[in-house]
Amino acid sequence: RITVLGVSYLENVGDTRHSPSKTLVEFLRKDLAHVRAHDPYVEHWDELEEVAVEKDLAGILEGSEVVILAVGHDQYKNLEPKDLVDMCKTRPLIVDCSNFLDDVTINKYKGLGCKVRGVGKGHIV
Repeated sequence: RITVLGVSYLENVGDTRHSPSKTLVEFLRKDLAHVRAHDPYVEHWDELEEVAVEKDLAGILEGSEVVILAVGHDQYKNLEPKDLVDMCKTRPLIVDCSNFLDDVTINKYKGLGCKVRGVGKGHIV
């Protein structure tokens, strides 16, 4: 189970036109991955209608094996690592596509047993 957090094209907006998340989700689904999406600003994803955009963050995170931070919405930036891991009820792989996790936050995730990968994160092992 893969959960994509953020489907808009830009942080803190609800416009999904030209969103990189569309390409990401299509790629993941091509390999038959079970992909779920959450975005606090998007009601309906017109460009990818077969993917429901959920509003219940805790519900969509439950059971996630991979959490992809695709868009740097404030809601995601302000989410404490322990809270995210508690909602998942797993120790998911965290993928930061927006390069907004700082080293302190990454170390918190690692301390909770999560692996972290992402753009501009080559120094994180």
